Amino acid sequence: MKIGRSIDKNEIHYFIQLDKDGLLLKNNPIELYWINNEDKGQVESINWIKKKFGYGLKYLKNEKQEAVFHFVSYPKRQLMVKKSLSGDYKIFTASNGLTVEISSIFIHIDGGTFWLPNVTKVELHAMDINSKKSIIEIIYP
Repeated sequence: MKIGRSIDKNEIHYFIQLDKDGLLLKNNPIELYWINNEDKGQVESINWIKKKFGYGLKYLKNEKQEAVFHFVSYPKRQLMVKKSLSGDYKIFTASNGLTVEISSIFIHIDGGTFWLPNVTKVELHAMDINSKKSIIEIIYP
């Protein structure tokens, strides 16, 4: 899963981490990295401030085959990492009564400050796991 933002080309990527047995890493099932597309696309560690206040995750349930979490900046929406029907671990959420597999999120920012950006809307790009149709949910924070 990745997050893009309207203020620049940089992205935050979320990587599911598995142990040697193919189960979710207990201490850190999802690692996030900054992709610096404004420069040469290099992968960088995300800084503490962005992880603590913006793009980091808070785990509500963290087990070997499933983790439930939300973004530290948006506790209203729970997400889950678990195995998909194909057997790969994916990130899911509920969207308008459907269970969807998230592919990406795009945040529209219009001004504000570093500490309090003015987020005007968020696009959740996903696929309905039953119909396999692509959906885009618009969230107004």
